[in-house]
Amino acid sequence: MFKIKKGFTLAEILITLAIIGTVSAMTIPSLVVRLDLDAKENSARINKTVRSITDATKQVIMLDSNTHSMASVTQKGGTAACTTADHIKDVYGKYLNFIKVCTASKQADCYKPTTVPTEFKSHSIGILADGTVLGFNYAAGCNLSGTRAITYKEKTEKTNLTTAFSGACVTVAVDVNGIEKPNTLQKDVFVIPVGKVRVK
Repeated sequence: MFKIKKGFTLAEILITLAIIGTVSAMTIPSLVVRLDLDAKENSARINKTVRSITDATKQVIMLDSNTHSMASVTQKGGTAACTTADHIKDVYGKYLNFIKVCTASKQADCYKPTTVPTEFKSHSIGILADGTVLGFNYAAGCNLSGTRAITYKEKTEKTNLTTAFSGACVTVAVDVNGIEKPNTLQKDVFVIPVGKVRVK
């Protein structure tokens, strides 16, 4: 009588392990490179966005404020003072050239990731040509506070800033890759506070 053996032979197991090892050796390096490229791309986009917002802030202070302060910015095309996030987004829009804008109450028309990061809730939205989403919040009394989260690179040194801020007139929430995931603070979502006379 013959015994029926159940299981795999040593040769079958070794061949399977060799195939798994080969596939892993080919795919894992490309995954690691892709993650590194995403981080570098996000860092470059936030640096560009910070420069754009800084330049736009200078323009707003010089051209749209009688007192040269973010605390007294006038509405786009008028003399009335800005009082809402929608007003300040429109003023910044003159200098940032949005391709699409949405009011704070109709935010979902512009920006609808699976989960809206808390940094964007109740913000007026403007979308730049490269897909970067900006969410504006404004307080004429310059009493906005929160957590600043910016990762930027100066020369060869990478700096992560996650610090509390207060006394901001404007906060700009930035999602550098639009609705694409991860939509996480300090990965692709950043907050830029603007004080009375400059980006903080």
